Amino acid sequence: MNDARMMPRCVIGLGLFVLVGCHAPPAALQEPQLVQVTRLQSADAQSGFRATGDVHARIESNLAFQTSGKVVARLVDVGDHVKAGAVVARLDSAQQQADVTIAEATLVSAKAALDRANLELGREKALFADAVTAKVKLDDAVRDQAVAASAVVAATARLDLAKETLSYTELRVAHAGTISTRSVEVGQVAATGTTVFTLDEDGPRDAVFRVDETVAGRVGKASAIGIELIDDPRIHAQGTVREMAPAIDVGTASLRIKLALDDPPPQMTLGAPVVANLPLTTTRTFTLPADALFSDTQAMPAVWVVDAGTKSVSLRRVVVASYESRSVIVRDGLTDGDLVVTAGATRLRPAQIVRFEQAGPA
Repeated sequence: MNDARMMPRCVIGLGLFVLVGCHAPPAALQEPQLVQVTRLQSADAQSGFRATGDVHARIESNLAFQTSGKVVARLVDVGDHVKAGAVVARLDSAQQQADVTIAEATLVSAKAALDRANLELGREKALFADAVTAKVKLDDAVRDQAVAASAVVAATARLDLAKETLSYTELRVAHAGTISTRSVEVGQVAATGTTVFTLDEDGPRDAVFRVDETVAGRVGKASAIGIELIDDPRIHAQGTVREMAPAIDVGTASLRIKLALDDPPPQMTLGAPVVANLPLTTTRTFTLPADALFSDTQAMPAVWVVDAGTKSVSLRRVVVASYESRSVIVRDGLTDGDLVVTAGATRLRPAQIVRFEQAGPA
């Protein structure tokens, strides 16, 4: 009887022992992740940025035919200087010339008809004055003369239009300049409005640079900027910011800045490579090792920041000003005194407890 009562207690005890044995060790017993950290200390960012670019014309014109046709002559090439009004290319004009010939013949016929109508009207007026002819015949002569005169006006307009269309088969330049690009060859069919040449017009010049977006936003616009030839630094000029592109170029991941050149020397020809020290507005930045940079769930730049009290880490998004060979320059997202993980970040997760030794300034 006593043995029967003891059996359930033994089974229950055994079950509790098994359940307790299946539990994992408490999280508190897990060893904190060992990392290297640095204590941040900001510094003034560079006050200047040395950028390279080249010289461009202030005005670039795209030259295109106003009618379509086969190119039969190309009279200039890239690098050629042309005068205002010069012909740079021609289309096959056989059809347009035929239209002019037909329009001229139509005009001659219309003028002859008008001459006959004028003679007839004069005769009818004389007969009517002598009371030899009826009023209805005079009215018919007046009507015929008006129709003939209208025909001459219409034929003249058609001839003018045909001549204008014929002129479209010759591509002329409106302003003097230098041919910078060419898009057609003899034998090709040029569509109406399609660019055939690009003309860099004579006149004002710009120095054009492409810089990183974060740098472009800090370029000072008020002061004059020194510009030098890369091949000969002794050749220099002054320039001011004339234009800054409103959007980033997807192909180059950069922004275009145009500096208006003030009285550039003759050696600064079109396409000449130049360099300028762009003045930048002062800002506070942090320099971190390249290994400290991580990415958040949206693939944006971020770093692991350690809470000094709890020793837990959190991922914080940052704004990178520039990337160096072994470091990154951060301009936003961090503050002085932050503890940032610089080594061992690849195995971290949010709220994880870490351990580290002395943290020096960065």
